[in-house]
Amino acid sequence: SSVLGNLGVLKYRMQNFEMAESLYLQTLLVLQNKVTSSDPRVVLCKSNLANVYRATGKYSKAELLYQEIIDLLESSKYTNTTRYANTLHNIGILYNVQGDHSKALIKCREALEIRTSIFGRDHPSCKDSYAALGEIHFHLGNSHTSELYIDSLTQLNKLLYKRAVLHLSEPELNQYINSFHHDQNKLFSLAYFSHRSRPNIVNLCLDNILFYKNLIMRSHSLLQNKLLNDTVNYEKLLLKKALEYRLSLEYLKPIEKRDSIHFINLLNQSNQIDKDLAGNLDFSELILDKTKYVDLKKVLRSNEVAIELVHFNHFFGKTNDSILYAAILLKPGIEHPKFIFLFDQKQLDKLLNRNAECTAQQHLNTIYSGKQNMTINDTKYEENSSLYDLIWKPLINE
Repeated sequence: SSVLGNLGVLKYRMQNFEMAESLYLQTLLVLQNKVTSSDPRVVLCKSNLANVYRATGKYSKAELLYQEIIDLLESSKYTNTTRYANTLHNIGILYNVQGDHSKALIKCREALEIRTSIFGRDHPSCKDSYAALGEIHFHLGNSHTSELYIDSLTQLNKLLYKRAVLHLSEPELNQYINSFHHDQNKLFSLAYFSHRSRPNIVNLCLDNILFYKNLIMRSHSLLQNKLLNDTVNYEKLLLKKALEYRLSLEYLKPIEKRDSIHFINLLNQSNQIDKDLAGNLDFSELILDKTKYVDLKKVLRSNEVAIELVHFNHFFGKTNDSILYAAILLKPGIEHPKFIFLFDQKQLDKLLNRNAECTAQQHLNTIYSGKQNMTINDTKYEENSSLYDLIWKPLINE
């Protein structure tokens, strides 16, 4: 049953939901002849199956399974557990997807209360709760409360990174940072909808951008500079470089020709040295959130502006499959940075899509100049937008 269940998890993560459903049903069939319905393995499998039903739009089936788990845990007095909190959160997400935001709020808020009672407010398990409650309150029209939860989410992400920087290797840190991009999408989406009524949300956006820019530029370089002057750890740094070189030779080989055991050993050795070296860094020297938007504003001259271009998946609206581009503009004399919507990915795709009758040079001319009413091979084309129209024109009057 454990093999079938693990395969189901793998297929679910690969978004092969049909196969995942089949594997979970087989797992339940095996378990029901061996253990009772209250066995943790059965509860976990039913929860995973409910997640598949939710992902595939089979909402009634998902709700029945979630409620079955909730009733079972309540009757067993297991209400102050992570499994109970997770199930409440999952059924809350289901209600939110279905548009029943009031019921979603009750379930997700209760889940957060249990999680914080078990782990505290700065545990990774609270991330999902903050994100969900931020979205639910947005749909309920509570933009201020939504902003508070999204702010809690971004602050928790920063705290988790500060903890991780002391023990993760550089590749692990890069992967860890990338996991936060989904949360950044929600922050930028909230700013897209609420920046006029809630200008403080744009402050949060820019501070968050500065934090991640700072950590990417400083965290590893500061460690390297410190160790170059540290004779005790310098030999470890040389060994690290030697291992990285040997790994680079392995990466050049086709996967089937690599010595997998040798490759994994090299990788593990390199990661372990990274962690040993990181343990010699005093984190007080690495103040990643030292620079705020107010500090940036102070150094701008009267004729200077700072512009940050961002792109993000569109959340909180009717669909979240759009990629939007915006600019965050900071200049002297304004209290808050400005959030300026630029264009949708579809507009950019349309502009960059080269007409079959167009030469490369004509296409470039159109992109950069927005040439009007072009005639190519006796065919007249309507006015085209240019990159200038999409990117810079919205900023001119700001």
